Amino acid sequence: PVDILLLPGSYTDLGAFLDRTGMMHVVFYGPSDGGAHIYYSRALATKAASARAWSPPIPVGEDAAAPASVALIGDDEGNLFVVYSGESEGPGVYAVRSSDAGHTWSEPAPIFLTQSDALYPYAICMDMDEQGRLHVVWTVNDDRGNGEAIYYARLETDHIQWSEPTVL
Repeated sequence: PVDILLLPGSYTDLGAFLDRTGMMHVVFYGPSDGGAHIYYSRALATKAASARAWSPPIPVGEDAAAPASVALIGDDEGNLFVVYSGESEGPGVYAVRSSDAGHTWSEPAPIFLTQSDALYPYAICMDMDEQGRLHVVWTVNDDRGNGEAIYYARLETDHIQWSEPTVL
């Protein structure tokens, strides 16, 4: 093993995506002053074993929730999507997007809010279909870790509006 991202505090690697240009994108959960964030970094896959190849980690998801859950995916057009469990507007599922291969990021926006401090989203999974639609599923657990429901939401190819989350 090679330490490629060595930062103070305890960080958890949560997601990676290799794009068609050979760039490795990673997201991870880590502490910050007064809370926790989802951080992003990238490096060419051919140089990923070198710490110097990685971009400085930047926060892309503010007020991330613990236990952390995050998913990262991209497409061949330079779009990257991060969906994570957060707390900025209350416990829920939040999304950020980069349309320039990770150089800049949108502000976090909620996809779903639990409406309860005793419920939290977890086990976020994401996939993109052949038409470029993004599909996300997650569980909602109670404060003891018991699963309460499984939800699904979709982002159409225009990348503008998330569907209303549906209980599966």
